[in-house]
Amino acid sequence: MSLLDLLGQVQAITGGKYGLSDLLSEDFIREKTDFASIEQLLKELPIDINNVADVQRLSESDLNVFVKEHSSYDTWKGLLAEAMHFLDNRQ
Repeated sequence: MSLLDLLGQVQAITGGKYGLSDLLSEDFIREKTDFASIEQLLKELPIDINNVADVQRLSESDLNVFVKEHSSYDTWKGLLAEAMHFLDNRQ
């Protein structure tokens, strides 16, 4: 999955209303995952996010496993959908 694929999923789920940084706010990360910050979450990902090749090799199933292990959501898309609702309710 490429970074563009990930961003495309965000756009599809939010209808273009929000970007990834909007959805994965510090408040959402603290309340809905095992992490205290987005930095901690990114550090714990099973890839080096600064390495383009690693990001491109990341499969959606790998991302789903990570999400399931560190939140109450079964999938990456489920986490994003909840993040959108979380953000909508905060505004």
